[in-house]
Amino acid sequence: MKRPRSRSDMIEYLSGHFRYYTMHSWNRSKSYAARIKIRHIGSGLPNDVVSRMYDCLEVREAFREPNSILGEFDKRHKYRRQIFYNGRSGGYLVLIPGGTKPSGYKSYCEDCGQKNCNPATEEKHQCGRCGADARVNFEEEDMEVYTQPGQGMDMEEDFKSWDTDSLRDRVALVWDFDQTCGKAVQAFIRFAETHEVVDDTILVPKDIKVAVSI
Repeated sequence: MKRPRSRSDMIEYLSGHFRYYTMHSWNRSKSYAARIKIRHIGSGLPNDVVSRMYDCLEVREAFREPNSILGEFDKRHKYRRQIFYNGRSGGYLVLIPGGTKPSGYKSYCEDCGQKNCNPATEEKHQCGRCGADARVNFEEEDMEVYTQPGQGMDMEEDFKSWDTDSLRDRVALVWDFDQTCGKAVQAFIRFAETHEVVDDTILVPKDIKVAVSI
């Protein structure tokens, strides 16, 4: 599918786009969305690949590249628009609003990354977590990302009343959303095509009570 250019094609693209809930079904708010359930994205793929895709749902490594791709979309749009997993089993990607706001942190530890609400000074620059004298002030105000998943987007819009420039802007956003979701899905499929999930046993450190001689 090519990106819509004419006014009529842009209106049809936005009006006919698949939408899904931004939070819960009772919330009723919907936005532009993409289906990523395996039975949908695995259609036409070999059965062994589809089987491994289901196995990969339990492996964090399988989502590393897809989540990175989705995160780049958020950055491109300065977090004012973000891609959000939704659905009972995370089977949908939904376009939601968001943004950034001051975090309140003034300094951080260069060794462990721990943030602190107090500025570092020559006398007080020890990290409260790791103890290193490595706490420094942020050069720019530290910001944190927030999301607004309960809000809908263009639910009742009559796109015929929009001016052409506004239509182009919205199409550019939704097209980027579609392309990004597609790239994330392809990254997940590539992982399943080249990996097999197997059971493994690992040793997990655990604190226990022991008796010692005194």
